[in-house]
Amino acid sequence: MGNKINVFVDGSAYSPVVCDYAAWLASSDDQIELVHLLEDKDKAESNLSGAIGLGARTNILTQLAKLDEERAKLEMAHGREILADAKARVSAGTGANVTENLRRGDLVESIKVLDADADLFMIGKRGEDHQAGSSPIGSNIEALVRASTKPVFIANRAFTKPQNFIVAFDGGDSSTRALQKLEAMPVGSDALPITILVVKDGVRDVSAQAQSHQTRIQATGRSASLLVQTGQREEEIVKAVSQIEAPVLVMGAYGHSRIRRWFIGSTTTNMIQQCKVPLLLFR
Repeated sequence: MGNKINVFVDGSAYSPVVCDYAAWLASSDDQIELVHLLEDKDKAESNLSGAIGLGARTNILTQLAKLDEERAKLEMAHGREILADAKARVSAGTGANVTENLRRGDLVESIKVLDADADLFMIGKRGEDHQAGSSPIGSNIEALVRASTKPVFIANRAFTKPQNFIVAFDGGDSSTRALQKLEAMPVGSDALPITILVVKDGVRDVSAQAQSHQTRIQATGRSASLLVQTGQREEEIVKAVSQIEAPVLVMGAYGHSRIRRWFIGSTTTNMIQQCKVPLLLFR
């Protein structure tokens, strides 16, 4: 039985790219569920008191209700078109079973429902509301990664067929699970080589652990190499990503509390911002 991959699509420029990565990643026995969310918009507060009479206020409220109903219908029609286009694009590139899911609600609440039978989530780095703004990543990224118990694949702006996995290994539970997941992947002629990246920071050296993982991966017949660097972790990850051809960066995600992130930042967010490649994140 294959994996269940949930792919979030919207009207942004990233949606076609997410679809292309889904088609690349999925095998013929996988199920791809394309998800488009109709999020409830915050309604601006209206002050209909004062000099306006009761009859006028009632008439205005009736018209506003009709406008809301029409807007909801248009949003649903637009959502169905987005899903239909996405399905056609994904289906053209894979033999996987592709279904559509038009949902109303915010991302976090939807994840709570979808997480139970999903094996992987996929989303673009930025969404429809942020693609032309100054924000380096979409506001939903951290919320999705924190809410999901499953890995999250984040697509970059342009699709390039991946040629390598780079695993930023720090000895923690998340990066260990990432390596174990890659170890368990089927080995075929199209299996990507794996580079295990260890950055020595003068505090902890996990090279021996990484070498054990490398040996186990090689025992499955997959190509695996170990790259050990010394320096600042984020800088070395960015450097490795730029030097290895068409990689997917694999790493643990948001391993510290939101309070700690507020004071010293997040390696996960910085990598999403700085690395112009797709990322596969494990909690």
